[in-house]
Amino acid sequence: MKTFQYKVTDREGNPSSGVMDAVDEKQAANILRSKGLLITSLFEADQLNIEALMGRFSKPKPDEITNFTRQMAT
Repeated sequence: MKTFQYKVTDREGNPSSGVMDAVDEKQAANILRSKGLLITSLFEADQLNIEALMGRFSKPKPDEITNFTRQMAT
């Protein structure tokens, strides 16, 4: 299976994006369309892009928490 990144719009016009696994681009598109979504972007993601996406959700470092706490205190 391959990993694909996508951007879609739902029936109400709300945009969303995500990552999914599929055999090929055609299968990924069929899955999204079957959910009633309009595809605005769909492409195969390489491993580096997936790691970059996952990095967005990493825990804050202790020094970042300390700085945040200090800023909130002032």
